[in-house]
Amino acid sequence: MFTLPVAGTEIAVHRSGSGTPVVLLHCSAAGARQMQPFSEALRDRFTVGPLDILMPDLHGYGASGTRQGTHPPALAHDAAIVAALARDLGGPVHLIGHSYGGAVALAAAQSRPELVRSLVLIEPVSFHLLQGGDSRDHLLLAEIRRIAEAVRQGVQAGMPEQGMEAFVTFWSGPGTWNALSDRARSAMALHAPQVARNFQAAFGHPVRLHDLSRFPIPTRLIFGGRTRPIARRIIDLLERTLPDVSLRIVPEAGHMAPISEPGATAALAAAQLSLIHPRPATTAA
Repeated sequence: MFTLPVAGTEIAVHRSGSGTPVVLLHCSAAGARQMQPFSEALRDRFTVGPLDILMPDLHGYGASGTRQGTHPPALAHDAAIVAALARDLGGPVHLIGHSYGGAVALAAAQSRPELVRSLVLIEPVSFHLLQGGDSRDHLLLAEIRRIAEAVRQGVQAGMPEQGMEAFVTFWSGPGTWNALSDRARSAMALHAPQVARNFQAAFGHPVRLHDLSRFPIPTRLIFGGRTRPIARRIIDLLERTLPDVSLRIVPEAGHMAPISEPGATAALAAAQLSLIHPRPATTAA
């Protein structure tokens, strides 16, 4: 692991291997280590060459500091981590993001496309793309705003477990919270303030669908066959809008496909990387 300063905050980056650089961005309420099984499966399934896999802890997670300052939380703050990594590596990276990490990945690629070679979005929670949509989008937004409000109120009332129970139940189904160990529930509760900030960032991002109509980066969208309607709706809107896009499904997975089905999800991501990875240069005789 190494640390990288980003706008005055020390960001922890977990790194393994050497070769083609790939940046993995994790979801809310977890650090980069949650992506370790996925990263190992990705390495196994990428057959073109070795990978240099970098997994930053986003602001407020793992060993990374919480961003300081008076500005409201924004996807741009975490997207700056991608830009800093690409600059540190000296060139563009393959970028893979899940859930909140997917929303960050899309924001990073849209703002600095020259730093991203290819993009894999696994159910990005880019809630901002639903704003200005039809009546179905308004209903989906209202539903997820209730979950965000439950998290915020739990933090304000000093009872973060209640808000995180609503969060976990929404994404992973009834009974999931009670099935977690006491240690896991306590860890989730500690993450509640950052989860609330992540919601604020995802709602407040200014980019809309029409801003992505000329998106220049080849993108693969991956979703679970048993996911929530809001996640599938965002995937559908992106598929209709992005000019260079492919869509893949992990049939038995829900929203947490990289965690519950790391092998199947990584195989779909590795296939996208293989399509984009440049062939070794040949030398004329």
